Amino acid sequence: MSITPLPGELYTHRKGGLVVCVATEEATQRPVVVYRSQETRRYWTRPLGEFMDGRFTRASDATTPTIEPGQ
Repeated sequence: MSITPLPGELYTHRKGGLVVCVATEEATQRPVVVYRSQETRRYWTRPLGEFMDGRFTRASDATTPTIEPGQ
């Protein structure tokens, strides 16, 4: 599977996380995906290559919660 999240698109992690954005890791300058656990509300990152391996699926607009800054 070869997908890259675009601005405004939301994806879910197979364990329940919701992708927030694609960012750049400071040390390597490589792209990472930032996502939030819906259970713990902690933020996590994964290398973009891991995002593209099937762990994430596009969220349905009808069931996608809105993420407000600071949540």
